[in-house]
Amino acid sequence: MAKKDLFAVWGFVTGIVSIFLGMGLLPIIAIVLSAIGINKTKEPDTGRWMAITGLILGILYFIVYLYNYGYI
Repeated sequence: MAKKDLFAVWGFVTGIVSIFLGMGLLPIIAIVLSAIGINKTKEPDTGRWMAITGLILGILYFIVYLYNYGYI
């Protein structure tokens, strides 16, 4: 079993936490960590699904944050 990439794991965790906290900086951190994780997880079973999920959640809740505070 391959070892999971830490950027992918932390991108996933911050993406999930941004659901509950929704602060402006946390989804950005999820986006950055997940993008790095996607680039580092080319082999199977290294956590690519976590990086992709973290990226989607980060983008989604960043858009929600912008909408709630009147930027969109």
